Amino acid sequence: LSKTYFVLGLAQLSLGDARSASASFQSALDHKPSDPDILSNLGICYESLGEHEKALTFFNDLLKADPRSANYLYHSAINALAVGRAQEAADALLQAHYWKPEDARILFMLGSAYGTLGDYGRSIDYSQQAIMRDPHLTDAYRNLNKLESEKNQEETSNQENSK
Repeated sequence: LSKTYFVLGLAQLSLGDARSASASFQSALDHKPSDPDILSNLGICYESLGEHEKALTFFNDLLKADPRSANYLYHSAINALAVGRAQEAADALLQAHYWKPEDARILFMLGSAYGTLGDYGRSIDYSQQAIMRDPHLTDAYRNLNKLESEKNQEETSNQENSK
């Protein structure tokens, strides 16, 4: 029965119905309470529904069992960033990058996290690395242009203040 609910949840999630998918995954979880695949997909549902604190709790719990999972680290970081915990997100993404250095999504999110923290040099560097790994990351291009503009504004402001 758990597998039936799990497969149903995957289908619902792939159709963009995170609310129904979360109910299906919850039913699957009732039959297999510690299944990491069910827990991970339930976390993704909460992430999709904008329930970032709840999703963050799921992914952080999963990380206790598998601290080297780049996927869990990535999703933990997305949700940490969404609730304003940019340093926590950057730390998780650095760990994810260590375990999966070729993943352009991780590099892109590192760029976003460092941009949020105001570290434009690192942000630009990670965004450029993401684009080199996957030239189709249009969000990375937009982010890079925005960051370079913010960095230039900050430098201009600092020059004016020092006069």
